[in-house]
Amino acid sequence: MNRARIAAELPPAVAAWLGDASPDVWDALARDVALRAGRALLDGQADFPEEDDWRRDALSASASPAVRYTVTVLPRDRRLTPHSVAHALCAHFELFGAADWLQRKLGSRPNSADRAA
Repeated sequence: MNRARIAAELPPAVAAWLGDASPDVWDALARDVALRAGRALLDGQADFPEEDDWRRDALSASASPAVRYTVTVLPRDRRLTPHSVAHALCAHFELFGAADWLQRKLGSRPNSADRAA
């Protein structure tokens, strides 16, 4: 996993505090960060399909480096899907083996169980 890319998603003080955290903590944090970025990319797409270009332009200005990166690597002529977003984010964060888990989470509705997992 790419800790620098995960840390870039966090407030600097939090990233510094996590510097010597265990690998399990970093793995859980990386999955949560990827899930949040994926939801940011997919939110509203089903409700406003005709505004996809506008959404992508807005996402290009996101505070999240992962969201900005993912918007640039996925084709503009296709809608974003949980599959494409999960694979792009896992490649970005170097979360090898987590794409299926992330795709399942992105394909389901967010609820309290997802936030706790």
